Amino acid sequence: MPGVGVTCVADPFAVLFQEFVRLQHYLAPVREGAVGGLTTLRSRLNHLQVAALAADDAGAYVAVNEAAAQLTGFHVHALQRMSVWDLTPPPDERTGDRLWAAFLDMREQHGVYTLQARSGPVQAAYVARAHVVPHVHVSLLVRVDGPS
Repeated sequence: MPGVGVTCVADPFAVLFQEFVRLQHYLAPVREGAVGGLTTLRSRLNHLQVAALAADDAGAYVAVNEAAAQLTGFHVHALQRMSVWDLTPPPDERTGDRLWAAFLDMREQHGVYTLQARSGPVQAAYVARAHVVPHVHVSLLVRVDGPS
C-alpha cells in the first residue's frame, strides 16, 4: 500500500473525498446486510490508500487500517484498543470534545487536526462521516505540514 497515510500530499482534501467515495462503494454490502460485522469493516478499510479510523458512538476505535498505524506510529492492534481521546493531545481535549459532539450532530466534518502520534503531535487533514454504518463513524486522514 502506498504511504499516502504518512506522507504529505498536494491537495489532501481531494484525496480524502475520493477515498470516501471508494469506501462508500466498499461498504454498500455491509449497509445492505449482505455481509456484516467488524471483520468486514476492517477488510474494507484496508483497501483504502489513506489512514482510516472507525469509532463507535463513545469514540472507541472498532476498526483501523495499516495506513492509520503508519500515520500514528501505533500498531493496528494497539490502535483498536484506543479511542479518539487517546489520539487527542492533552491541551486539545476540550476542543476534541466539542468537535466530537458537533460531528455526531452534523454527520460530517473536515479540517486539519493535531493527533497525538506515538512520536509526538502530527498535523493531519481529515474528512469524517458519522453513521457510515449504524453507530460507526469513520475518519480518513493524511499527514500535512504544520505551520512553521
